[in-house]
Amino acid sequence: VSYHFIILPRKLRKKSDDNKSEDIFEITPYLIGFGLLMPFCVMFPFYEVKYFNIQNKVIRFICTLGPITAFFRVSEAMFGFMPAHTVDSVSNTMIYIAVPVEVKFNNMGPMKSSWGDAKGNLIKFGAFMLLLGAYSSFLSDYSYEPFPTGSGSNLEDINLGNGFSRGQLINNALAAILFQLYLTTFGYGITTLTSLGGVQQLPMMLNPIFESKSPSDFWGRKWNLVVHGLLKRGVYKPV
Repeated sequence: VSYHFIILPRKLRKKSDDNKSEDIFEITPYLIGFGLLMPFCVMFPFYEVKYFNIQNKVIRFICTLGPITAFFRVSEAMFGFMPAHTVDSVSNTMIYIAVPVEVKFNNMGPMKSSWGDAKGNLIKFGAFMLLLGAYSSFLSDYSYEPFPTGSGSNLEDINLGNGFSRGQLINNALAAILFQLYLTTFGYGITTLTSLGGVQQLPMMLNPIFESKSPSDFWGRKWNLVVHGLLKRGVYKPV
């Protein structure tokens, strides 16, 4: 639907010098995108969870990934900010919109993955699973606050002074590392599946906490690259 009613009319409009043709197709992408595809992406997870009676929170989260990424990629399609080669064919567009990570493309289509790619991602996934389990178990013994903060457990106990205490800052840093481990592990799980499916994809995380050289390097080039790409092409550039 995105290709035939949003992308293809734009491609035809670029090839045509007929102003009448341009007027015919100009409103169509936005009617289809805002009126049909985006509402479908928003509502589909609710009906999916209800119909299959999914109770597990992790499975519920996984069920929302595809529709959420598709929502932003429909915006990319409407405003013409989809990455190079993703609009070359129907199959390219389908793969790009359907896969919740960012697939690599060249002029031949999706870049193919090898068994070595899948094996490498699987090994990294297993290693990060073990690391995440050990680290989470360590923090859970201290209720995820190994250092005293001088404040109670309730929200009203937190004040400005306690918020910047040494113990609080260290606990925050440890929690940030835990969050990075969750995202990295989940990212390698997804990329392992897509590698087994035969396509290459960009990594989700590039060890931002320990390897970033500046705040812009952290947010723009290393932290959650999938979400960064979605927000940049699906929200920031259109606005």
